[in-house]
Amino acid sequence: MTFFFSPAVALMNRLRFSWKFAVSGAAVFSFLLYMGFTQWYVLHERVKHLRAERAAVDLMAYLVDWNKVLIDSRRIVITAKPGDEAVRQQFARQAGVVEKKLVEIEAEVARLKPQFDMEKEAQGLREGWTKLKKTVDELPLGPEFSQKAFAAHAPEYGRLYAFMRD
Repeated sequence: MTFFFSPAVALMNRLRFSWKFAVSGAAVFSFLLYMGFTQWYVLHERVKHLRAERAAVDLMAYLVDWNKVLIDSRRIVITAKPGDEAVRQQFARQAGVVEKKLVEIEAEVARLKPQFDMEKEAQGLREGWTKLKKTVDELPLGPEFSQKAFAAHAPEYGRLYAFMRD
């Protein structure tokens, strides 16, 4: 241990009393400056992380709304009676609501792009909804319409949950 501190002891032996305080003060000040900067950096990173989490929670609210309108869409096709042409009109009205929610999600994703890029996932929701709408519109209004339309919604829930997880 003596060998380790010998350069510092030799320096202090050569310095006058006032310079010893100046060198000691500079060393302590440097250490405190380093610790202060480190603490500032850690707190700054935490604040950035919290902002990103808040943005994700805000986006999650849009996804919950998307889930609600998707559930309403699913309810319309499940409760359809065989041969009931009104189901197509109800589904078309609901498709307008779904489109509005998709536009809101896409706008929020674009707003949050500097923090994290979710455009691919949002595009997946858009493509999935377009495919679902086309599938339901092409289904014949026979006795199996409700089951097939219900099954057509399943991939959308997979996309939604993957988006929420990401």
